[in-house]
Amino acid sequence: MGVLVLKRTGDKLDAVFAAAIFVLGLAVFGIYLGAARLTCVPTSCQGRPSSANCARDWVYLSSQCEQTFLSYPDTNFHFLLLLASALFFGLLGSPIFYGNPACTELFAGFSSIWKLKNNDPITKDVEWKRKMHLILDQLKSSSTLTKNYALYHGLGLAIDGLSFLLVSLYTLHFFDFSLPTSYFAVTKTEDANFVCDMPNKNLFQWFGVAATLVLFVKTVNRLLCVGFAAAFPGLFGRNMVLYADEVVDKNEENVYHIQNNPIAVLYHILTATLQVVFIAPLQKLKNFFQFYFHKLADDTGADEKGYRTLEVVEPAPAAPVEEHAPGTNGFATPVEIKRIRQLPLFYHNWSDLFFIMDVMSGGVDICDILIFISKTDDLIPVMDDKKVDVHLSRLDVAANTLTVSYTDAGIIEKLLDVELYSNGGLSVVAWLEGPTGRIEANPNESGPTKNPTFPVTMGTSYELISAVFGNGKMLVRLPNFSFHPRKSSRRAIRRNTVSTYPLSLSLKLKADPYLSILTLEDRFK
Repeated sequence: MGVLVLKRTGDKLDAVFAAAIFVLGLAVFGIYLGAARLTCVPTSCQGRPSSANCARDWVYLSSQCEQTFLSYPDTNFHFLLLLASALFFGLLGSPIFYGNPACTELFAGFSSIWKLKNNDPITKDVEWKRKMHLILDQLKSSSTLTKNYALYHGLGLAIDGLSFLLVSLYTLHFFDFSLPTSYFAVTKTEDANFVCDMPNKNLFQWFGVAATLVLFVKTVNRLLCVGFAAAFPGLFGRNMVLYADEVVDKNEENVYHIQNNPIAVLYHILTATLQVVFIAPLQKLKNFFQFYFHKLADDTGADEKGYRTLEVVEPAPAAPVEEHAPGTNGFATPVEIKRIRQLPLFYHNWSDLFFIMDVMSGGVDICDILIFISKTDDLIPVMDDKKVDVHLSRLDVAANTLTVSYTDAGIIEKLLDVELYSNGGLSVVAWLEGPTGRIEANPNESGPTKNPTFPVTMGTSYELISAVFGNGKMLVRLPNFSFHPRKSSRRAIRRNTVSTYPLSLSLKLKADPYLSILTLEDRFK
């Protein structure tokens, strides 16, 4: 990965919305400066505007009436939009998450081990593997990215929500809604002496509606980003946390400690928020005073005082007491199920490892991430172990066809099938190479399949070339498989017995050519 700190789509949209508010603020500011804010005439001129005394340019009168008729929202709407956009860009440029050296270092550490997915030659080095496990342990035990990301978007949500509320009130004011506060009082356009008009009122209404819609979408997008930091399995883009809860090793033990109870997740979020907002500042203040006002103990004359050594008296040994396990009579021993893999006390929902993986899932295929997970632990079954199952592969001696089956690659293959369910799941692309050249599989009416069928000629040697595909690309290249289906006797076909056999029987016949197919046939039956 060339980019160290990846950006989610929601973060990119947030920057676009901030730029849109800035453009709207500049447009409103240009309207405010380029056109008259209020035009007023005397009340006597309202009925006869063509009279000589009324045919004037009432610029000075209009400027004097602005202070009387216009309310605060009519004169500072552009300042509100520009101030909001300045806060947005200030938050984008702050080193809370993007630009934070600690966050950049964590992304760089993960990018250094991503080459494990492509089986880079350096991944075979022992020292490189040790370094990889150290980086993985750090990423699994740390939650720096989640905390900084939650703080970043938490502040952004407060700014977005306040901006959306104020702009909405301004827009309602432009539509002459009566609001309870005097600040948003309905604009007066006439009194006993003058009659006024706001020529830009319609433009303010449209710009207010546009800014309200942009801020509403921006606030919703910010809420989704906060939900991403909450790490609910399967929600708000945290699919990798959901998949991690299903990953088990060869001993059927969970590899990651995932909290999948929504109530428990909410409780953790609440306690973490209270810790950051209330407890952490008090602890920092306490440490500040302890550091600057701490008085060292007065040890004057401590060396002059003598020390008296106390004699240690060994206690008498107590008589041994036989302890029985609870629920037993002393002769039975309860069976305790001990886990081979010890999971930590903390949960991995908020770990930096799955934060980075879920961020990557927006631009990297999830199939590649699942394959990477399988290679980070020696006890997780990998797709590279998938091979031809000679016991399930069927050889039809009557139709001269071979249906190839493969072994199950474990939990990772199941998760890949779940991820690709809407696209047909995983498929195997394979062909045979024999004396006559390349032999393609028979077309399947249902589309791609994991069990291709090939036409074969008995007594001919073949080599099977295959790979696992998903999302239109190759995920894993499977090892080649060579076999030699032995010719069956005509007597076996005339007996009209079972015409399909496991491929393993044909391999046994190849290993022992003097073994009769009828004998194997009887054993199979």
